[in-house]
Amino acid sequence: MPQATLYYSENEDKVYAYIRRYRVGKGAIEDLITRVESQFAAQISARIPGQVSAESSSPVGVPDGIVDFRAVDTGDRTVATITTFSTQEQYAAAQQGAEEIRRSLADFEVEVIDAYGGPVRIARVAR
Repeated sequence: MPQATLYYSENEDKVYAYIRRYRVGKGAIEDLITRVESQFAAQISARIPGQVSAESSSPVGVPDGIVDFRAVDTGDRTVATITTFSTQEQYAAAQQGAEEIRRSLADFEVEVIDAYGGPVRIARVAR
């Protein structure tokens, strides 16, 4: 059985997360996911904070402080994203970056239908 690893505890600085759910009005979900991967998510792995990497075709840069990003196909033409930030300041500042990313996906007619956020209280991953 995999052992769980805690990557946040009360003794460490808190991380903050946004959870957003979107309705996709036009185009294929797979095409949207491919675009998000190539224009946004790939930059997180490249980790050049505040800059578009040389290989990226992104019209927008990744907001600083992202430590984890997940996109989930939640069915019925909806997608949820979970974005985790290393500080509360970066979490608060990320709104502008999120808006720029949504504008870059305008041809998919992406609409925010739910948005939540706050400090992460428990975070565990299996090793």
